[in-house]
Amino acid sequence: MSFPRKFPTSDGLGVDERDHNAIVDRVNGISVEGITVQYPCSYIVRDNGGFYEAIDQFGNLTYGGSADAGTVDGDNAAAVINAAIVATEALGGGKIHFQTGNYTLTDKIHIQDDNVWLEGEGMATKFIQDGAVVNLIDLIGTLATPIYNIVLSDFQIYGDTADARLLNGGYVWPLTIRNVKVVNGGANTGYSVVGFNRCYRLSMFDFDLVDNNDINLYLDQCHSFCWTGGRTGWGTSGQTSVFVVDTSCGSIRGVTFEHAGGAGLSITTDAYETRSITVEGCYFEHATTVGISVANGLGAVIRGNYFNGDVTSTDGIYVNATGTLIDGNTFVSHTSASISLGASATDTAIEHNYSTDSTFKSGTGTRTTFKANPSYITESRGSAAGTGSEASIAHGLSAAPSYIYFGEIDTTALPYRSSVSSTTHIKITATNGKWFSWKAEV
Repeated sequence: MSFPRKFPTSDGLGVDERDHNAIVDRVNGISVEGITVQYPCSYIVRDNGGFYEAIDQFGNLTYGGSADAGTVDGDNAAAVINAAIVATEALGGGKIHFQTGNYTLTDKIHIQDDNVWLEGEGMATKFIQDGAVVNLIDLIGTLATPIYNIVLSDFQIYGDTADARLLNGGYVWPLTIRNVKVVNGGANTGYSVVGFNRCYRLSMFDFDLVDNNDINLYLDQCHSFCWTGGRTGWGTSGQTSVFVVDTSCGSIRGVTFEHAGGAGLSITTDAYETRSITVEGCYFEHATTVGISVANGLGAVIRGNYFNGDVTSTDGIYVNATGTLIDGNTFVSHTSASISLGASATDTAIEHNYSTDSTFKSGTGTRTTFKANPSYITESRGSAAGTGSEASIAHGLSAAPSYIYFGEIDTTALPYRSSVSSTTHIKITATNGKWFSWKAEV
């Protein structure tokens, strides 16, 4: 995709090359009181003695400040920032760099056009919600007019515990978030603190959502998303931390889910089927209900994660979907089971998992398969001589067997299961003194 529009730079060349990870460095940058930015910037924004200022790429005070440059109120951070964004959009895009400081927002920041990068200087750059400002940072696209190539990086969003979303995005293709923290948002009403709808190719790196008072993150139809590195949790009682809904092809890797008020992560379906979501290398601790819930959908992969129930979570993973692979995970300290299968769980493959929980699996599902789970013995076999009456034989499985098979060592042994098996024994009757073989499977 090409972007023929150019924005001016001090070397006279203009810039027309940019992508969603970086805006190409073709100029020397700009400097304001010792702060040098090495990428081409449309504006630097700062708090200068209580007045917010936007400095253009040539070093000119353009908006705000004590003199209300550009007829923009220098006391109003949102007004100064939005003026800089609108001007940047008119140039065809660019970066707006925010110096260290607190930017108290009584109105939302909104991006409505392509190729805009908001960059801070780490967690010391803080956008603070003042009152119930709805969609504090708002990325506004539509199906008819999506916006392209938006980057948010290196800042913190601090909420006012109000029932209003702090970061909102719709129809942004692609959207990149890097080294951003969202904290102290929400009012425990079931409305997510961060929400994205149809933001295709959403990439989140080192994205933290902690100490919020509601659902932390809600992804709706965000196809081909990735979330790599970050933390989420410590939410209000009763609220699931992260929802992935109606989304195909996404991955969550290396994220820590801590102390969720409900589930740590819910993969579910509303209007469309959720498909092919991978959760890998993550740490789940102390979720009130369950670490991961795969309520419905198709083809989820849950691999190489660590689930610490901390004697609080009932289950490590709950599955009620089709074609879920649970592979190479570790489970400790769950009060119910490591893995719980709902009545609609179909074609679940459970392989190479390790658990110290007293119950590894609850529920059966349909066509569930097990392979090489060290803590869960799913197959055993042996041989015995019949006694002419019912004999109780220890099967050594981790649960009551679902299937029992017999073979006759002596052709007249005639073995059969004469009573319902228990969690420890099978009940077999065979001809007295005649040998038979048996095999039991969960």
